[in-house]
Amino acid sequence: YTIAILKQGTGYIGFILDGGNTVWQKNQIKLRLDTDGKKMGGVYYLRNYSEYKLDDVKMIGNNTISLGGFTLKRDDPKLQDTPQVKSYLELINTNGPIMQQYSDKTLVLRIPSFDGSNKKAIDSVIAANSDKILKTKNLVVDIRYNGGGSDGSYAEIIPFLYTNPIRVVATQFLSTPLNNARMQEYLAEEGISEEEKTEVNVMIKRLNDNMGGYVGWNDETVYVQKLDTVHPFPKNVAILINQGNGSTSEQFLLAAKQSSKTKLFGTTTAGVLDISNMHSVTSPCGIILRYCLSRSLRIPDMAIDDKGIQPDYYLDAEIPQHQWVQYAEDSFEK
Repeated sequence: YTIAILKQGTGYIGFILDGGNTVWQKNQIKLRLDTDGKKMGGVYYLRNYSEYKLDDVKMIGNNTISLGGFTLKRDDPKLQDTPQVKSYLELINTNGPIMQQYSDKTLVLRIPSFDGSNKKAIDSVIAANSDKILKTKNLVVDIRYNGGGSDGSYAEIIPFLYTNPIRVVATQFLSTPLNNARMQEYLAEEGISEEEKTEVNVMIKRLNDNMGGYVGWNDETVYVQKLDTVHPFPKNVAILINQGNGSTSEQFLLAAKQSSKTKLFGTTTAGVLDISNMHSVTSPCGIILRYCLSRSLRIPDMAIDDKGIQPDYYLDAEIPQHQWVQYAEDSFEK
Protein backbone atom coordinates (compact mmCIF):
# COMPACT_ATOMS: atom_id res chain seq x y z
CA TYR A 1 0.00 0.00 0.00
CA THR A 2 0.87 3.66 -0.35
CA ILE A 3 -0.82 5.56 2.46
CA ALA A 4 -1.06 9.29 3.16
CA ILE A 5 -1.12 10.23 6.85
CA LEU A 6 -2.58 13.53 7.98
CA LYS A 7 -2.93 15.21 11.37
CA GLN A 8 -6.53 15.22 12.58
CA GLY A 9 -7.40 16.65 16.00
CA THR A 10 -5.21 14.96 18.64
CA GLY A 11 -4.34 12.10 16.33
CA TYR A 12 -3.83 11.07 12.73
CA ILE A 13 -5.75 9.50 9.89
CA GLY A 14 -4.25 7.37 7.12
CA PHE A 15 -5.92 6.86 3.77
CA ILE A 16 -5.06 4.95 0.61
CA LEU A 17 -3.25 6.68 -2.24
CA ASP A 18 -2.50 3.43 -4.08
CA GLY A 19 -3.97 0.09 -2.99
CA GLY A 20 -1.70 -1.93 -5.26
CA ASN A 21 -2.98 -5.39 -6.17
CA THR A 22 -5.61 -5.41 -3.37
CA VAL A 23 -9.28 -4.60 -2.80
CA TRP A 24 -8.35 -1.23 -1.32
CA GLN A 25 -9.35 1.84 -3.33
CA LYS A 26 -7.97 5.35 -3.37
CA ASN A 27 -9.12 7.58 -0.46
CA GLN A 28 -10.39 4.67 1.69
CA ILE A 29 -9.36 5.01 5.34
CA LYS A 30 -6.62 2.51 6.25
CA LEU A 31 -5.73 3.53 9.80
CA ARG A 32 -6.66 5.85 12.65
CA LEU A 33 -4.27 6.89 15.42
CA ASP A 34 -4.76 8.83 18.62
CA THR A 35 -2.96 9.44 21.89
CA ASP A 36 -3.99 9.25 25.53
CA GLY A 37 -1.19 11.63 26.44
CA LYS A 38 1.23 8.82 27.22
CA LYS A 39 1.28 6.57 24.16
CA MET A 40 -0.19 6.35 20.71
CA GLY A 41 -2.75 3.70 19.74
CA GLY A 42 -5.59 3.17 17.30
CA VAL A 43 -6.80 0.81 14.64
CA TYR A 44 -5.39 -0.56 11.36
CA TYR A 45 -7.86 -2.04 8.86
CA LEU A 46 -6.78 -5.37 7.38
CA ARG A 47 -7.22 -6.66 3.83
CA ASN A 48 -10.77 -7.88 4.63
CA TYR A 49 -11.56 -4.54 6.35
CA SER A 50 -11.53 -6.10 9.83
CA GLU A 51 -9.96 -4.07 12.65
CA TYR A 52 -6.46 -4.73 13.97
CA LYS A 53 -6.10 -2.94 17.31
CA LEU A 54 -2.94 -0.90 17.80
CA ASP A 55 -1.91 -0.25 21.39
CA ASP A 56 1.70 0.88 21.11
CA VAL A 57 2.48 2.89 17.98
CA LYS A 58 6.03 4.21 17.86
CA MET A 59 7.99 6.43 15.52
CA ILE A 60 11.48 5.05 14.91
CA GLY A 61 13.69 7.86 13.72
CA ASN A 62 12.26 10.06 10.98
CA ASN A 63 11.11 7.48 8.46
CA THR A 64 9.64 4.41 10.17
CA ILE A 65 6.42 3.84 12.10
CA SER A 66 6.02 0.63 14.11
CA LEU A 67 2.38 -0.51 14.30
CA GLY A 68 2.82 -3.73 16.25
CA GLY A 69 2.87 -6.39 13.54
CA PHE A 70 3.13 -3.82 10.76
CA THR A 71 5.78 -1.30 9.75
CA LEU A 72 5.34 1.76 7.55
CA LYS A 73 8.30 3.47 5.88
CA ARG A 74 8.23 7.10 4.78
CA ASP A 75 8.31 7.63 1.04
CA ASP A 76 7.89 11.40 0.93
CA PRO A 77 9.36 13.72 2.03
CA LYS A 78 12.76 12.01 2.26
CA LEU A 79 14.38 12.69 5.63
CA GLN A 80 17.71 11.59 7.07
CA ASP A 81 17.92 9.12 9.96
CA THR A 82 20.72 9.05 12.53
CA PRO A 83 23.36 6.30 12.36
CA GLN A 84 21.81 4.84 15.54
CA VAL A 85 18.42 4.47 13.88
CA LYS A 86 19.90 2.98 10.70
CA SER A 87 21.85 0.50 12.83
CA TYR A 88 18.76 -0.49 14.80
CA LEU A 89 16.57 -0.99 11.74
CA GLU A 90 19.17 -3.24 10.13
CA LEU A 91 19.48 -5.29 13.32
CA ILE A 92 15.81 -5.64 14.20
CA ASN A 93 14.59 -6.36 10.65
CA THR A 94 17.08 -9.07 9.72
CA ASN A 95 15.72 -12.60 9.32
CA GLY A 96 19.05 -14.26 10.02
CA PRO A 97 22.22 -13.71 12.07
CA ILE A 98 24.41 -10.74 11.13
CA MET A 99 27.51 -9.00 12.48
CA GLN A 100 27.49 -5.22 12.49
CA GLN A 101 30.47 -2.88 13.01
CA TYR A 102 28.74 -0.36 15.25
CA SER A 103 31.88 1.66 16.05
CA ASP A 104 35.64 1.18 16.12
CA LYS A 105 35.32 -0.31 19.62
CA THR A 106 31.98 -2.18 19.40
CA LEU A 107 30.66 -5.05 17.31
CA VAL A 108 27.03 -6.16 17.36
CA LEU A 109 26.07 -9.78 16.76
CA ARG A 110 22.34 -9.94 16.00
CA ILE A 111 20.63 -13.35 16.37
CA PRO A 112 16.84 -13.19 15.85
CA SER A 113 16.35 -16.93 16.53
CA PHE A 114 18.21 -19.89 18.02
CA ASP A 115 16.16 -22.33 15.94
CA GLY A 116 18.20 -25.42 15.06
CA SER A 117 17.86 -24.63 11.36
CA ASN A 118 19.79 -21.38 12.00
CA LYS A 119 22.80 -23.00 13.69
CA LYS A 120 24.82 -23.31 10.51
CA ALA A 121 24.25 -19.63 9.65
CA ILE A 122 25.05 -18.50 13.22
CA ASP A 123 28.27 -20.52 13.27
CA SER A 124 29.20 -19.18 9.83
CA VAL A 125 28.79 -15.52 10.84
CA ILE A 126 30.82 -16.09 14.01
CA ALA A 127 33.60 -17.92 12.14
CA ALA A 128 33.80 -15.21 9.47
CA ASN A 129 34.19 -12.51 12.14
CA SER A 130 36.19 -14.41 14.77
CA ASP A 131 39.44 -12.48 14.25
CA LYS A 132 37.59 -9.17 14.40
CA ILE A 133 35.75 -10.16 17.60
CA LEU A 134 39.03 -11.07 19.30
CA LYS A 135 40.49 -7.62 18.48
CA THR A 136 37.47 -5.49 19.45
CA LYS A 137 36.91 -4.13 22.96
CA ASN A 138 33.12 -4.56 23.16
CA LEU A 139 30.77 -7.22 21.84
CA VAL A 140 27.00 -6.65 21.93
CA VAL A 141 24.87 -9.76 21.40
CA ASP A 142 21.40 -8.62 20.38
CA ILE A 143 18.80 -11.37 21.00
CA ARG A 144 15.73 -9.15 21.39
CA TYR A 145 12.55 -11.07 20.40
CA ASN A 146 14.55 -14.31 20.07
CA GLY A 147 12.01 -16.85 21.34
CA GLY A 148 14.43 -19.77 21.61
CA GLY A 149 15.23 -22.88 19.63
CA SER A 150 18.08 -25.32 20.15
CA ASP A 151 20.78 -25.02 22.83
CA GLY A 152 23.42 -26.05 20.31
CA SER A 153 22.76 -22.89 18.31
CA TYR A 154 24.54 -20.65 20.83
CA ALA A 155 27.50 -22.97 21.51
CA GLU A 156 29.98 -20.99 19.37
CA ILE A 157 29.22 -17.73 21.23
CA ILE A 158 30.27 -19.03 24.64
CA PRO A 159 34.08 -19.04 24.02
CA PHE A 160 34.06 -15.26 23.40
CA LEU A 161 32.44 -14.44 26.74
CA TYR A 162 33.89 -17.29 28.83
CA THR A 163 35.85 -16.36 31.99
CA ASN A 164 35.25 -19.26 34.39
CA PRO A 165 33.55 -22.69 34.53
CA ILE A 166 29.84 -22.53 33.70
CA ARG A 167 27.43 -24.61 35.76
CA VAL A 168 24.40 -25.97 33.91
CA VAL A 169 21.66 -27.65 35.95
CA ALA A 170 20.30 -30.79 34.32
CA THR A 171 16.90 -31.35 32.73
CA GLN A 172 14.80 -34.51 33.00
CA PHE A 173 12.36 -35.86 30.39
CA LEU A 174 9.16 -37.75 31.22
CA SER A 175 9.35 -41.11 29.45
CA THR A 176 6.16 -42.13 27.61
CA PRO A 177 5.72 -43.74 24.19
CA LEU A 178 4.41 -40.46 22.72
CA ASN A 179 7.15 -38.33 24.28
CA ASN A 180 9.90 -40.70 23.25
CA ALA A 181 8.65 -40.66 19.66
CA ARG A 182 9.34 -36.90 19.65
CA MET A 183 12.95 -37.61 20.58
CA GLN A 184 13.15 -39.96 17.60
CA GLU A 185 11.85 -37.16 15.35
CA TYR A 186 14.62 -34.89 16.64
CA LEU A 187 17.16 -37.02 14.77
CA ALA A 188 15.74 -35.79 11.46
CA GLU A 189 15.86 -32.07 12.30
CA GLU A 190 18.03 -29.79 10.21
CA GLY A 191 21.37 -28.76 11.68
CA ILE A 192 21.88 -31.67 14.09
CA SER A 193 25.47 -32.96 14.07
CA GLU A 194 26.60 -36.60 14.08
CA GLU A 195 27.85 -36.15 17.64
CA GLU A 196 24.42 -34.91 18.70
CA LYS A 197 22.74 -37.83 16.91
CA THR A 198 24.88 -40.26 18.92
CA GLU A 199 23.87 -38.53 22.17
CA VAL A 200 20.20 -38.58 21.19
CA ASN A 201 20.29 -42.29 20.39
CA VAL A 202 21.79 -42.99 23.81
CA MET A 203 19.05 -40.86 25.39
CA ILE A 204 16.31 -42.69 23.46
CA LYS A 205 17.56 -45.99 24.89
CA ARG A 206 17.60 -44.53 28.42
CA LEU A 207 14.05 -43.29 27.98
CA ASN A 208 12.72 -46.58 26.63
CA ASP A 209 14.40 -48.47 29.47
CA ASN A 210 12.70 -46.26 32.09
CA MET A 211 9.14 -45.95 30.84
CA GLY A 212 6.95 -43.81 33.13
CA GLY A 213 9.85 -42.13 34.93
CA TYR A 214 11.83 -38.91 34.58
CA VAL A 215 15.10 -39.46 32.73
CA GLY A 216 18.17 -37.25 32.33
CA TRP A 217 20.79 -37.31 29.59
CA ASN A 218 23.09 -38.92 32.16
CA ASP A 219 23.22 -39.40 35.93
CA GLU A 220 24.63 -35.93 36.64
CA THR A 221 22.37 -33.25 38.13
CA VAL A 222 24.81 -30.46 37.27
CA TYR A 223 27.07 -30.25 34.23
CA VAL A 224 30.15 -28.01 34.45
CA GLN A 225 31.46 -26.56 31.18
CA LYS A 226 35.18 -25.79 31.24
CA LEU A 227 37.18 -24.18 28.43
CA ASP A 228 40.95 -23.88 28.13
CA THR A 229 41.12 -20.24 27.01
CA VAL A 230 39.94 -16.91 28.40
CA HIS A 231 40.30 -14.31 25.65
CA PRO A 232 41.39 -10.80 26.66
CA PHE A 233 39.08 -9.37 24.00
CA PRO A 234 36.23 -8.76 23.87
CA LYS A 235 36.78 -7.11 27.22
CA ASN A 236 33.08 -6.39 27.68
CA VAL A 237 30.03 -8.32 26.49
CA ALA A 238 26.52 -6.83 26.54
CA ILE A 239 23.46 -8.96 25.80
CA LEU A 240 20.31 -7.08 24.79
CA ILE A 241 17.15 -8.78 26.10
CA ASN A 242 13.41 -8.13 26.37
CA GLN A 243 10.05 -9.78 27.03
CA GLY A 244 10.33 -11.61 23.70
CA ASN A 245 13.09 -13.90 25.00
CA GLY A 246 12.18 -17.36 26.25
CA SER A 247 13.18 -21.01 26.34
CA THR A 248 16.64 -21.55 24.79
CA SER A 249 17.32 -17.80 24.87
CA GLU A 250 16.89 -17.88 28.64
CA GLN A 251 19.10 -20.97 28.90
CA PHE A 252 21.78 -19.02 27.02
CA LEU A 253 21.41 -16.12 29.46
CA LEU A 254 21.81 -18.39 32.49
CA ALA A 255 25.14 -19.54 31.06
CA ALA A 256 26.28 -16.10 29.87
CA LYS A 257 25.50 -14.44 33.23
CA GLN A 258 28.19 -16.58 34.86
CA SER A 259 30.90 -14.71 32.94
CA SER A 260 32.51 -11.72 34.65
CA LYS A 261 32.64 -10.01 31.23
CA THR A 262 28.92 -10.13 30.64
CA LYS A 263 26.06 -7.79 31.55
CA LEU A 264 22.42 -8.00 30.46
CA PHE A 265 20.72 -4.83 29.17
CA GLY A 266 17.01 -4.39 28.57
CA THR A 267 13.86 -5.69 30.24
CA THR A 268 12.80 -8.90 32.01
CA THR A 269 12.48 -11.97 29.78
CA ALA A 270 9.32 -14.03 29.20
CA GLY A 271 9.98 -16.73 31.80
CA VAL A 272 9.28 -19.97 29.90
CA LEU A 273 12.19 -22.29 30.66
CA ASP A 274 11.64 -24.56 33.71
CA ILE A 275 9.04 -26.72 31.94
CA SER A 276 10.50 -26.98 28.45
CA ASN A 277 11.02 -28.77 25.15
CA MET A 278 7.69 -27.89 23.56
CA HIS A 279 5.94 -30.56 21.51
CA SER A 280 2.59 -30.70 19.70
CA VAL A 281 0.37 -33.62 18.74
CA THR A 282 -2.90 -33.75 16.83
CA SER A 283 -5.82 -35.81 18.09
CA PRO A 284 -7.95 -37.98 15.75
CA CYS A 285 -10.60 -35.24 15.71
CA GLY A 286 -8.04 -32.58 14.75
CA ILE A 287 -7.44 -30.86 18.10
CA ILE A 288 -3.82 -29.74 18.50
CA LEU A 289 -2.30 -30.23 21.96
CA ARG A 290 0.87 -28.32 22.77
CA TYR A 291 2.76 -29.40 25.85
CA CYS A 292 6.27 -29.72 27.28
CA LEU A 293 8.36 -32.86 27.66
CA SER A 294 10.84 -31.90 30.37
CA ARG A 295 11.44 -30.22 33.72
CA SER A 296 14.52 -28.51 35.11
CA LEU A 297 16.16 -29.59 38.36
CA ARG A 298 16.56 -25.88 39.15
CA ILE A 299 12.98 -25.98 40.43
CA PRO A 300 12.15 -24.61 43.01
CA ASP A 301 15.40 -22.92 44.07
CA MET A 302 16.01 -21.06 40.81
CA ALA A 303 12.65 -20.97 39.04
CA ILE A 304 12.37 -18.89 35.87
CA ASP A 305 8.81 -19.61 34.68
CA ASP A 306 6.37 -16.72 35.16
CA LYS A 307 9.26 -14.64 36.55
CA GLY A 308 11.78 -14.27 33.75
CA ILE A 309 15.43 -13.26 33.95
CA GLN A 310 16.06 -9.69 35.00
CA PRO A 311 18.65 -7.48 33.28
CA ASP A 312 21.67 -6.06 35.08
CA TYR A 313 20.79 -2.73 33.46
CA TYR A 314 17.05 -2.09 33.20
CA LEU A 315 16.42 0.05 30.11
CA ASP A 316 13.14 1.81 30.85
CA ALA A 317 10.65 3.11 28.31
CA GLU A 318 12.35 6.52 28.27
CA ILE A 319 15.31 4.90 26.48
CA PRO A 320 14.19 4.07 22.90
CA GLN A 321 15.21 0.65 21.64
CA HIS A 322 17.30 2.18 18.87
CA GLN A 323 19.53 3.65 21.60
CA TRP A 324 20.18 0.40 23.47
CA VAL A 325 23.46 -0.46 21.75
CA GLN A 326 24.79 3.04 22.39
CA TYR A 327 23.68 2.84 26.03
CA ALA A 328 25.62 -0.40 26.47
CA GLU A 329 28.72 1.07 24.83
CA ASP A 330 28.51 4.21 26.97
CA SER A 331 28.08 2.12 30.13
CA PHE A 332 31.24 0.17 29.41
CA GLU A 333 33.18 3.35 28.69
CA LYS A 334 32.11 4.87 32.00
